[in-house]
Amino acid sequence: MFGLASPTGGRTSSPGRERPFRKLPQILCGFFIFLYTLFFIYRAGVALFYSYPLQYGEGAVFYEAGQLYAASFSPANLYPANLAPPYQAGIYTPLFYYLQAVTMFVTGPNSIVGGRLITLLASFWVGFTLYRVAGFTELAAGRRGRLGICLAAALTPFATAALYDWGVLAKADILAIAFSMTAVWRVWRGDQSRRVEDKPGLVWAGILCALALLTKQSALAAPAAIIIWLGLERRWRDLGAFLGALLALLGIVTLVFQLTTNGNFLRHVISYNAQPYDFGFLGAALNYLVWTHIVLLVLAASWIARPIWGRYEKIDLWRYYTLTALAVSFSAGKIGSDYNYYIESIGLLSLLAWCQIGRLLALRSIWRLGPLRIPVALVALGFMVVQLFQLHHIPVIADGSDTPGSADFETAKQVADQLEARRGQGPILAEDSGWLRVQGIDTDLDDPFVFGQLAQDGTWDNRSFMEKLTAGYYRTILYEISQPDMSEAALEQAFQANSTAPFPRRFSPEMLKVLEDRSKFIPLRRIGRWVFLIGVGERTD
Repeated sequence: MFGLASPTGGRTSSPGRERPFRKLPQILCGFFIFLYTLFFIYRAGVALFYSYPLQYGEGAVFYEAGQLYAASFSPANLYPANLAPPYQAGIYTPLFYYLQAVTMFVTGPNSIVGGRLITLLASFWVGFTLYRVAGFTELAAGRRGRLGICLAAALTPFATAALYDWGVLAKADILAIAFSMTAVWRVWRGDQSRRVEDKPGLVWAGILCALALLTKQSALAAPAAIIIWLGLERRWRDLGAFLGALLALLGIVTLVFQLTTNGNFLRHVISYNAQPYDFGFLGAALNYLVWTHIVLLVLAASWIARPIWGRYEKIDLWRYYTLTALAVSFSAGKIGSDYNYYIESIGLLSLLAWCQIGRLLALRSIWRLGPLRIPVALVALGFMVVQLFQLHHIPVIADGSDTPGSADFETAKQVADQLEARRGQGPILAEDSGWLRVQGIDTDLDDPFVFGQLAQDGTWDNRSFMEKLTAGYYRTILYEISQPDMSEAALEQAFQANSTAPFPRRFSPEMLKVLEDRSKFIPLRRIGRWVFLIGVGERTD
């Protein structure tokens, strides 16, 4: 997959006994990348046929997009005042919600498939962008046809748990990254090909960064990198063109949404996202990033550090982008964050790591390694084999992936049927409101996690809601059992012993206290990991 090349671009000759040794790391890297790509394609196929939420949080976005579709795309319905039920939290900026709602014209208002297709296409676009950047740097260095390096840079992120897990979910993250990477590509490619001012390209980059921020408000890495790079290059007119386009589009949309929602737009996308910051949580998240991707980090760091002692290279903007993405990923200390905070960083680390390996394989390293260059290249590829092995996962049992198997399809259908049967018994609350959207059922609380945090912070007055919950107004409660890796027998034993519990923080402590009070709610049925509670006094047969 990756051949050794001479400084002039031709392949070196090597004794027959050495060639198998030299080829082994390339073969193993190619094998792992091909295998992980198949796994991702399998997960994508399953996600497009699975009609139910794959992961917590995806369902709430799906529910809100459905409500937006039902309300003829009214911004006030996406970002309500929440002074009375139904209470709804639009925690992202609007673009993904609107795009998913548009797909419902084709898929129907109760189908999550449209949102997943948007994310899947965005994932492939991210890979394609990384491929183009790697390909251009290889071509610029005088190496044509080095398909292996380009494919490796593009596909390695798909081997990670972060992109494997989140690359198919109907959420805003990947689409925002796709806009961001395209913006950086537009600026960098224009600079590489023209070496003159490219104001139309910078205007387009500003628009793309604005679209990223209108998809997810934390998509700050790309605009920050472009601003820093243009500033250090003293390209003030270009910086003005970029900032003008970025701020104009962002300002117009923000103003329109603020006016049409009576000021609730910014309250949702800022205040509703102000979950507590936990340094212990951040430490665990950084531990995952560093030790799971250590080889990518080391190789990328060696590339980033090259201008310190080597000649300047025109991939500099991607260095800045990698550093700003890593800086933004420190927001993973916010309670409720997950792998999605690292997807952008991991993609960029893959790009720089494989660009470094490409230089070593072509014997173009700026280091004065002499005859050690080929061994160093082989060692780098060997470590990349270790990196890919460390990312080991297979569908269905991959860490955190929740890729459904055949039994999960049947379980999900039973959960949906039980919800349909409960529809006529009174109002329903669900830990994951996406299950209700699948059945076309409305609810008073679309995201218990967000509203639980808001209640604890004093941002949301939950007294009216708690009075209704305590009084038995809500007749059915649906939650997922938090205990991991439990067999069916163990789940049933825990259910019969009344020792099951939802995931931490999914409900506020005071909500959870009411749900655990068996004088108010009693278990009705367990289906897989899902538990139905019903109000006391109702027949359970």
